[in-house]
Amino acid sequence: MILLVTLFGQNIFLIFIAIGAIAWLGLARIVRGQTLSLKNKEFVEAAIVCGVPRRQIILNTLFRMY
Repeated sequence: MILLVTLFGQNIFLIFIAIGAIAWLGLARIVRGQTLSLKNKEFVEAAIVCGVPRRQIILNTLFRMY
């Protein structure tokens, strides 16, 4: 935090931008891991084999879980 204030001065907006640019990396890693694990589930593979379009799999199956 001290480094951010040193780099960006007292401009709180730039500090928020810098924190946001760094903080999203952990969340992106978690989301990517969950997506890859769901991709390998049997029901997703079965839908792909049955010819269900990927867009429909994402919208109807994966988003309904949450």
